[in-house]
Amino acid sequence: MGNKNSLKSQYMLKSFYMEVFTWIPVDPGKNVCAYAIKKVL
Repeated sequence: MGNKNSLKSQYMLKSFYMEVFTWIPVDPGKNVCAYAIKKVL
């Protein structure tokens, strides 16, 4: 039922976070957090 949809929304969410984290200027602490989140997603 929602398998294809959830896969698509997961992908969109992932690319959204990638864009956000590449555009956010980060200090060292936040940079580690962003890196960890990128690895998880």
